[in-house]
Amino acid sequence: MPSYVDDFINYSMAICEAPVSFHRWVAIWTLAAACGRRYHLPFHGHQLFPNLFLILVGPAGLVQKSTVAGIGVGLLKAAGLDNIYQDRLSRGYLGKRMAQLTKLLGSADLVLYAPELKTAFSDFVLREGLMEWLTRMWDCPEDMGNLLKESMEQDFGGTIANVCINFLGCSTPQWLVTGLRHDELGGGFSARTIYVHGNEPHTVMRYQKQAPTSSSVVHDRMIAHLQGICQGSGDFDLTPNAADAWFDMRQELLKRKDIDVRIRDYINRCHVHVLKLAALIALSSDESRIRQIHLCEAKSLLTSNEPSMLTALQGVAASKLDSVADEIYEIIQSHGGEVLSSIVTRTLSSRRRSIGREMRKQVIEMMTEADIIEVLEVQRVEGKRKATIYRIKRKEEDT
Repeated sequence: MPSYVDDFINYSMAICEAPVSFHRWVAIWTLAAACGRRYHLPFHGHQLFPNLFLILVGPAGLVQKSTVAGIGVGLLKAAGLDNIYQDRLSRGYLGKRMAQLTKLLGSADLVLYAPELKTAFSDFVLREGLMEWLTRMWDCPEDMGNLLKESMEQDFGGTIANVCINFLGCSTPQWLVTGLRHDELGGGFSARTIYVHGNEPHTVMRYQKQAPTSSSVVHDRMIAHLQGICQGSGDFDLTPNAADAWFDMRQELLKRKDIDVRIRDYINRCHVHVLKLAALIALSSDESRIRQIHLCEAKSLLTSNEPSMLTALQGVAASKLDSVADEIYEIIQSHGGEVLSSIVTRTLSSRRRSIGREMRKQVIEMMTEADIIEVLEVQRVEGKRKATIYRIKRKEEDT
């Protein structure tokens, strides 16, 4: 019998052109959403819940981010999950809803879906502190603490306890650069979120009125699997071999030195990500015992996704200069590795990048000194002023 993740990939790839990685990660995310706070892994004296924050990143319209995400959300709704909240993600609204759920059910278990981060994460919502709020909720706190109780009573009409948040969002690379400040994505939220980047569809489909007939059987089997998870509860457990493999992986992570600053905090937390992911992979095959094979598959998925995360976050850096440098490099690269300086200026302006002449000069000098690009003065038209060209500097082994 195929696992739930295999079923999801085969089903969704038959009706959606999104990259294979999108299908796989959305499948895993739906398992996390179905688990909620009902399943956990005992971890160092605490409960570790397998919730996930996932963001799909790719060009608008081309890779069908929200289409494959919608397939996953649709399955959850068909399985009877009724705690899914879409688009309206302000801190005030979510806080009130979580306080209500705590009062009614004893826990604040929410599934959040943002088909367009640009819409969900408006300037007002970000100023209100949504990123910090979600960062706090990723850890699924049992008690928000005595210091917050008075504030919660005043702001939300009640206290919030036994939290579990699963988050799925879709974004273009450009909006991650222009819509969020580097410090908003470069901090705790980024360390807790898995970004999956895709540039191309896995295939181009012919027109079809309906999904393949065989899909209905797989669809019903997936719904039944999710319903079983939603109606159950329990503990995950690591086999001794899996526990040893996790410890070895932890040691490897601690030895890593060549970590890009944009994913450094994420890598430092990867030993937790891999446990969550391994639990969900086990659950995909109706297992609650996490075996070494589950842990190795989780580690492989996270490792193979690192380049994807760096691509997704290429415009989000530790400083504004680094962020601008990344964006300029991407513009030059998109023009074949060589471009007029005037095109770079116009492209930055079209992306709402307010960069003064002095800052642009400083960034170009920084990139030149680092041997990333070279600046050429070329006489394109006789009698006219020379044009400035930025060219990516190739390493010797590439030439």
